[in-house]
Parts: sequence; C-alpha cells; structure tokens
Amino acid sequence: MAPVVAEPEEAQYYAFLSADLPDDRDQQFHLRMLAFQRRNDSFRSDLTIDDPKPDPVTGEAILSGDAHANVSSLLGLMDPNDSQLLFLSAELHRALGEFDIARDLFQRTTALPDLKVWASKLATLSEKQIATVRKLT
Repeated sequence: MAPVVAEPEEAQYYAFLSADLPDDRDQQFHLRMLAFQRRNDSFRSDLTIDDPKPDPVTGEAILSGDAHANVSSLLGLMDPNDSQLLFLSAELHRALGEFDIARDLFQRTTALPDLKVWASKLATLSEKQIATVRKLT
C-alpha cells in the first residue's frame, strides 16, 4: 500500500536540479529529460503535428530562463556521436529555436526507418520556425 505520489511541477524539477544536482551524468540526464517533458505538458493541445500553429497564449514557445538552461544543459550531457540520440538532439535544438540546426539533424534522421515519418514532420516544423510541442497523433 504505497502512498500516491504526484509528479513534481516543472519549477520543482528546476529547484531540485539547481540545489541538489546529482554527480552521476545519467541521473542528471534523466532528471533534465523529466523536467523538459514536464514543460512540454503545458504546450500539448488537441492540435496534431499536421496542423501546427503557434501556441495561442505565448505565440512563440522559444524557451527562456530555467527551461532554456535545462535544455542547453541536456544537450551538453549528450554524446554528439550517439546516433540513437540524434532525433532527441534535433528536437532539443528546435525547442531552443535553433531551427536550422534542428532541420539539418531531423533530415539526417529520416534515414532511420522507425523515425522517418516523425523526423520529416518535425523538420517541416523547423522550417516553419515553430518551436511548440504538439500532440503527436
């Protein structure tokens, strides 16, 4: 009978990461990914990736403050030669508003059969300079 545990809010992740940053790179990566995913939750909507529009509240969803620092740190923890992280790297660059880098990385991932469709769609969002995260259905 374990107690119900609620997922931390985005700000709680950042507070923990700034106060008690674990020494282990894998743990840092995991926590930073959870914070990034938690941030993305606030941008999800009923729109699909095939019907992208800027977020109606914020317009551009370029990251700033703690979210920007988190994604930048996340990129710094990644091995740039790890082909398995290429798609994630592209998505993180898109979230930072680095659309040219993101588009180029997404185009490189279209060679991977499992990611071809999503990489192509996200490359299109990068070309349109849309950084918001949408429901991928």
